[in-house]
Amino acid sequence: MTQGLQEICLTFLHNAGKFDSQGKSFIKDALKCMAHGLRHKFSCISRKCLAIKEMVFQLQRECYLRHNLCSAAKENVAVMVEMIHFQDLFPKGSPHSEPDHPRSPRQGDKDKPSKGGFNAHPRSRSQGPRRQSPEVGVVAEQEDPEATDIRR
Repeated sequence: MTQGLQEICLTFLHNAGKFDSQGKSFIKDALKCMAHGLRHKFSCISRKCLAIKEMVFQLQRECYLRHNLCSAAKENVAVMVEMIHFQDLFPKGSPHSEPDHPRSPRQGDKDKPSKGGFNAHPRSRSQGPRRQSPEVGVVAEQEDPEATDIRR
C-alpha cells in the first residue's frame, strides 16, 4: 500500500542532486509535506486498508499540487524522465487516474503481427492506466512511418 509512496520518496531523495534549486526545493517540501501529513492523518482515519490507501492517494496529490510538481518537472524534464517512469508517479489504483481508452485498430493494423515492443502484454484492470514519457511516444512514432502515413 504505502510501498509505492516509499519507492517514490526514495527515488526523489536518491536523485535530488541532479535537480536545479527549484527541483531540490520541491523534493524537500513535498517529502516533508507527505511525512507530516502521514503522521497527522494516520491517527485520524479508520484502520481499514481502503481508507488508508485513499488517504495516501489524497495526501500525495495534495502535496504535489501544493509544492508545484508541474513547475519543478518543467524545469527538470531530463532528470524526471531519467529518474522515473511517469506511470509510477502516482500509486496504481489512484481514484484520480485517467481511465483507459481502448484504441480502435487502424486500417491495416489487424493484418500486421504485433511487435514485441510497447504494450506487448495487455494490462489487467488492477494495474491502472499506463502512462509513458513523451520520448517513448516519439520513438514509437518514428519506428513505424507506415502507421502514421494517412495516404495509404
